[in-house]
Amino acid sequence: MSTSNQQIELALFSAEETSATETAHTEIDKDEAIYEALDYQLADLFLKLNRKEVDKADNSNNVEDKYIDTLKQSTLTISKQTREGCIALPCSAQQQSDLLASNVVFNADGLSENNKAERDAAENDTQRAGDIANNFKPLIIEDKHLYLRRYWQYQQQLAEQIQSRMQQLELSSGQQKEQQQRLNYYFNEDGLDTENKEINWQLKAAQRALQNNFLIISGGPGTGKTTTITRILALLIEEYLLKANIDSPEKLKNVKKGGGGYKILL
Repeated sequence: MSTSNQQIELALFSAEETSATETAHTEIDKDEAIYEALDYQLADLFLKLNRKEVDKADNSNNVEDKYIDTLKQSTLTISKQTREGCIALPCSAQQQSDLLASNVVFNADGLSENNKAERDAAENDTQRAGDIANNFKPLIIEDKHLYLRRYWQYQQQLAEQIQSRMQQLELSSGQQKEQQQRLNYYFNEDGLDTENKEINWQLKAAQRALQNNFLIISGGPGTGKTTTITRILALLIEEYLLKANIDSPEKLKNVKKGGGGYKILL
């Protein structure tokens, strides 16, 4: 082989090696760009906590940490997702198995399946939830999802608060009739074709709001969410005035706007 051919081959090999190295560095740079320093610090902390517990359980330090990569990657991802507003990370069966083999992940599914009473206690008491999370393990798995423990607790508390408000209010026939009259006052001025019995969904939403302690109102742009909520607030103020038995204008000093017959001026 001539010297010139050898030089060409060496140059080509060098170019390919440089290209492969640049690709590898690009992949690393992309990985570093995905996560922030806080995510790496949290992952390192959990790995150290796990190692500490492993050392306690096995003084020979020969435990094979096959789950370490899964634990690190999952911690990085759930930290990033939580910062971005998504507190639950979906996990495959293998990922769940790997994570639960560690010493920093608690399986909350066992509470709902094996001890519902204990789970109910956790939902109603933050301190109890921490105790149940097996000596404050920082990660929780429930229903095939991974959570940071604090945000899992927040979810339990939110669910409990929503559940406590789900009961429908009991109204007498007289109260229902009076309520319907006030609903008609606010919502029958929208020019709907009553002859064709077109449903006034804004009125229906307001009716549900008056009959329930919890309600979610949704709809696309321009569907009247703000208008509906404004009228619901007016209806709730009227209900307060009726219950308080306020019968003279001077007693309305804490209400910014009011009208005769407890009709709030919108």
